[in-house]
Amino acid sequence: MSSIHNFLTTPKEVKMQLFDQAYIGDFLLRYLHVLVGITWIGLLYYFNLVQVPALAAYGDEGKARMITLDKVARRALWWFRWAAIATLGTGLLITGIIENYWSRSGDAHKYTISIGMTLGTLMAANVWMIIWKNQKVVLANAVNVIGGAAADPAAAGAGRKALLASRANF
Repeated sequence: MSSIHNFLTTPKEVKMQLFDQAYIGDFLLRYLHVLVGITWIGLLYYFNLVQVPALAAYGDEGKARMITLDKVARRALWWFRWAAIATLGTGLLITGIIENYWSRSGDAHKYTISIGMTLGTLMAANVWMIIWKNQKVVLANAVNVIGGAAADPAAAGAGRKALLASRANF
């Protein structure tokens, strides 16, 4: 009964805070951050647990592997790269524009978020500077092989570097 009384006697401004534009903006930004973070990490798991073992099962014999690399991996890598940037960007926006974000939380929260931000920044840099750089070589090789050209010997080494960098993020 007292909770109903408290609700009825609470000032209208407090009850309407849920529908405040700033609150809705904070919520949407956090929701987007979680959504793109799930996309990024989900694709990381897809690459490491599904695609890499599946492509290894093809062996080195055929065009099917190269077509899969060209069609599936290229699209998945696009989403992977941009989900990494979107996760990093929304995280920085959350910590930078939400009013009193750092001052209203305790030290443990600040340290935890700082560690997460550092790891996220390193992982995103890994995606763009190592994984994507080497995957471009692998994808170009796949297109060349599909077209009938000889395989690029550098593609195997680039694929290995991309795999190891991806496993570091994993």
